Amino acid sequence: MKTKSGVLWLASGALLLAGCASATVASGGPGSYRVVVASAAQGAGGVDVLTTENKSVLSLPFGTLSPDGHRLYVTAVDHQGQSKLRSVDTRTGSTTNETSISAAYFEAPGIISANGRWLIRSFVDQVLTTHIGVFDTRNLAERALALKGVFALDAIDDAGSVLYLLETVGPNQYRVRDYDLAGDRLDDQVIVDKTDASPVMNGTRVATVATADGEKVFGLYQRPGRPPFIHVLWTTQKQAWCVDLPPVGSADVATGWSLLLDERRARVYAINARGIVAEADYSNVPQLLRTESFQPPPATSWHLPWAQSPLVGDASAKGYEGLAMNGGSALSPDGMTIYVPDTSGYVTIATVSLRPTGRRLSGRSLSSLAISPDGKKLFALQPNSNLVIEVESASGQQVATFTVPYPVGILRADAP
Repeated sequence: MKTKSGVLWLASGALLLAGCASATVASGGPGSYRVVVASAAQGAGGVDVLTTENKSVLSLPFGTLSPDGHRLYVTAVDHQGQSKLRSVDTRTGSTTNETSISAAYFEAPGIISANGRWLIRSFVDQVLTTHIGVFDTRNLAERALALKGVFALDAIDDAGSVLYLLETVGPNQYRVRDYDLAGDRLDDQVIVDKTDASPVMNGTRVATVATADGEKVFGLYQRPGRPPFIHVLWTTQKQAWCVDLPPVGSADVATGWSLLLDERRARVYAINARGIVAEADYSNVPQLLRTESFQPPPATSWHLPWAQSPLVGDASAKGYEGLAMNGGSALSPDGMTIYVPDTSGYVTIATVSLRPTGRRLSGRSLSSLAISPDGKKLFALQPNSNLVIEVESASGQQVATFTVPYPVGILRADAP
């Protein structure tokens, strides 16, 4: 029996965690990009938005980022004790909309639909009832749900008609359920893997990615003592498939996994910085195509900086664990090159062969990467030095550095 489980689906770039930051140019001319960096400044948690052209820094609170990166949805309690949901413009920091909501306990980041229309937050109370808020981001109108039991948020389709949940049924055991929002009912049928009829799943999701239309959601799961796998959920068909991956070893648990998506070729890449890259095809029935290995840094020195940092453990209740789900690797816009950070710079891997083609920024311990939409710039996080490094992706040459106190991960790089 194949076993699997999960936590939250975070739509691409959905997690934001606020702090202060400053920017300093190290060398080279300015670029024109906005880089979203999660930080743990003073332990509060938040996000710094760096604009490379003018070196400006905008500090924002913890919340859920819209898929286009232009809006951040934040819950807060006003001076009268009223719970509020706010929509914040990430380019100016101004509040664009605000409304009262039913509870201040909804946990960020929650999930958001691929089209940005539906925001979902939840919390579990002391009597093990799961409270769910479904928000229409056009006007922040709320629909409140309450389900007996412990449910985690998994995904929602773009139409806002089906909400996918992970129901806890035992220690580290889950079932995938779907809630019909139009019919206002939890479906009695459990969604099972097409290759395995068992409804009960267990394991830990450590990376996630979704197609731009939200139709397919990919989660990478680890199981102690068993190989990891990719779970593919069809949100419009209520179907799921699993793709088994090669084992990496006992030391790979909760370290260094990324999932990258090339929608033009219907490919998903699973990368572990310990030296494994796998390619799967999801054009029809998802299947593993090939795997290759590459040379990581010495095993004795292996640990991603975010995995070592006590800030990550302290902030886990604030949602920082989702950063590991987003992974630290990057894929070039043309789908030709994978960039993998590790404790000695980053490795470039050609997707045509899945073989490494070089190493850049050697000697620097990097935890995450993001590439600009035009593919010209790569942004690398060196957390032990509180630096975001701007790099020419073609040459690997450093262009500039930006200082961010207590950085946790780079979430995205966009045009301003």
